[in-house]
Amino acid sequence: MRKLIYVFFLLFGMVIYGQETVRKDFNYVTFYQNGKWGTPQRALTTVIFDVYNRNIIIYKASGKKEIYRQITSAEETDFLKTAKVLDERGNEAVLSLDHRGSLVMLSYSEDQMVMFSQ
Repeated sequence: MRKLIYVFFLLFGMVIYGQETVRKDFNYVTFYQNGKWGTPQRALTTVIFDVYNRNIIIYKASGKKEIYRQITSAEETDFLKTAKVLDERGNEAVLSLDHRGSLVMLSYSEDQMVMFSQ
């Protein structure tokens, strides 16, 4: 399972925050593998939602960054906002952000997910 880090946003930031760039800091990362969620691991991660350009940039604790491009409009449920994103390798994923902004989840498939939390 690839250890990809995730996140998302475009219209979400415009609607929720009324600005073009939104920064969210997370303290933990949890990986979904073998049909269950692992133990949250301390990993300082910063996610930047660049609303104007439809980019999501994830800065890892290691100093590396990953860039995702939002490719669909945002859909909203009672608790989450979601959108499809494209990673740098051309893989499609679903990025979800809870309404409080305290949780971001990146799902490549039902068996390949990463969650960032505060």
